Amino acid sequence: MRLVDFSAAPDAALQQINKWVDQETDGKIKEVMPPGSIDPDTRMVLANTVYFKAAWQEAFVKKLTQDAPFTLLDGTQVQVPTMKTDGGIPVRMGAGEGYQALALPYKGDLAEMVILMPDAGEFDSFESRLDAGKYAAILDGLRPNTLTLFMPKFEFTADINLKPVLSGLGMPLAFDRDRADFSNMTQAERLYVQQALHKAYVLVDEQGTKAAAVSIVIMMPASAMPNELHIDRPFIFVIRDAATGTILFVGRVLNPLEK
Repeated sequence: MRLVDFSAAPDAALQQINKWVDQETDGKIKEVMPPGSIDPDTRMVLANTVYFKAAWQEAFVKKLTQDAPFTLLDGTQVQVPTMKTDGGIPVRMGAGEGYQALALPYKGDLAEMVILMPDAGEFDSFESRLDAGKYAAILDGLRPNTLTLFMPKFEFTADINLKPVLSGLGMPLAFDRDRADFSNMTQAERLYVQQALHKAYVLVDEQGTKAAAVSIVIMMPASAMPNELHIDRPFIFVIRDAATGTILFVGRVLNPLEK
């Protein structure tokens, strides 16, 4: 809990929050709250961050990284820096109707990256059908295998307005000025959630993965297994805790060159 003066010094409070986020994410997210997002009517800001850094269990060999084609959703190809393992590495993988899946472990087997690569032309339909049940079935179908992996390097930052997302998930009243009820937090005045912001950063390279995210809430009044796998078209990735299955990050890579 930190006390700040939103009423008399909203800009100073904004800078303090952004500085805290910068420190907690090891400099990966420097500004989650844009100028003007706090004003004298602000009563409370809830902020939480997560920072993830892990090395691959079997690192890619940097000298083997070279440009290779990556097919975009519209069928055009771009040349992207593509990593390669030095021979076969142990993974878990599987395939089903319209997709291939791979679980790539981080050192210590404490976490892993799950890659879901839909077949060419199937990305939109696969993504629209991907729910908790489908995701769990894909994980259950992964089997140990050894292969040479070709995978693009990528790095990007994503800004997301969580207001429509959270409303769609079942909490629209929190954003309703007239019907929101936060009386268990304070009865001095009625509060409602004015903004909910999320920003995430992900870097995947030869050594491993660095990822960071921050969420801000502002309150106011089965196929044969190949020996090689080329991740050369749009894919979905999930960074998950191996022991509990907790999803730490989830995203999609449509073009590894875009940041």
